[in-house]
Amino acid sequence: MLKYFFLSFFLLIVAIVAIAGFRGHHFSEPPIQLFDDMDDQAKLKSQKPSEFFADMRAARSPVDGTMPMGYDIPAETYHQEVANRPEKIRVTNFKTREYTGGPDYLNTGRMGEVWGDGIPVEITPELMARGQQRYNINCSVCHGLAGHGNGIIGKFGMVAIATYHDERMRNMPDGEIYNTITNGKGTMMAYGHQVSLYDRWAIIAYIRALQVSQNVTMTELSPELQEQLKAQSTAATEEGETPSETPAEESGDAPAESGEPTGSEEKGADDDAAPASDEAADASDDANQKNEESAAGDATE
Repeated sequence: MLKYFFLSFFLLIVAIVAIAGFRGHHFSEPPIQLFDDMDDQAKLKSQKPSEFFADMRAARSPVDGTMPMGYDIPAETYHQEVANRPEKIRVTNFKTREYTGGPDYLNTGRMGEVWGDGIPVEITPELMARGQQRYNINCSVCHGLAGHGNGIIGKFGMVAIATYHDERMRNMPDGEIYNTITNGKGTMMAYGHQVSLYDRWAIIAYIRALQVSQNVTMTELSPELQEQLKAQSTAATEEGETPSETPAEESGDAPAESGEPTGSEEKGADDDAAPASDEAADASDDANQKNEESAAGDATE
């Protein structure tokens, strides 16, 4: 009985070695595959011919508007350009877009081995408006609309949110902020996959504007802005000193059209007259007292 066991065991080992032991070796005949493990797939390989398509090519032209990985997200004008092309033009013109995976300062925020400083794109009103829009969408939820780190997410347990108005952030190079937006840092996630290259620089320009707005002095403003702020301050002061509503307006009564005073006006006039009479009486008493003192002095002499 034992010899049959060893014989069966030996035959099993031979079968396993025969089927799986020579996997990877080159043979003149195709190997026997019990489980192909997706070694052979019904697919088309690049740069190979294919009889399925009319042009006999397995590799297909990209769909109009397709952008390769690493290129900037197309703008609306670019989509419009593609839409206006004749149907016979099948290949997208990639030269109209700039590659965003280069090693330069624009793409990395680095100048050699250090973080660079400065905005490498032209700062225009349009760029600032774009930066404000992108900031409000992507950044304000944590950092707040003014950059104080008091965004709404702080109410749901997020702590240690950076404020842009402390000394460290004001002195941080623009390139380091760009890298943080692109790759993330600490609890901040990376936004490089959803915020395009130029939008990142637009956000940085807007952040710098926020920092200036919260730390500017009056002398740093232009003369026009200084005059405007002074006029606003004067108007606010005068508004605060002027009574907002009269008793007649509060009660809803219309003011009398004739020149005769109303009852409330007569009462107000009496109230004004009473202090005036008291002041006159006090002044008269003071004068009499002075005269008496002067007369006493003369008598003593």
